[in-house]
Amino acid sequence: KSIKLIRNNSKIPIGVGFGIKTAQDIKNVTKLADAAICGSAIVSKIDEGLKKSLQGKNLATFVGEYVKKLREGL
Repeated sequence: KSIKLIRNNSKIPIGVGFGIKTAQDIKNVTKLADAAICGSAIVSKIDEGLKKSLQGKNLATFVGEYVKKLREGL
């Protein structure tokens, strides 16, 4: 409902970023918005990797695999 209100009153792109954690979330959000923002979810994934003692390239690969899964929602 809020996205439609913003869309009707503004010409700027709309990004939604609250609670976006899965490819399905992205698919749902991008039906109405121009962008899905997954910042907190990625920070959480980094934290998860660090708790698994991942560092450097291994941590980047771990987070990158998550981002690839998110991208499936586009």
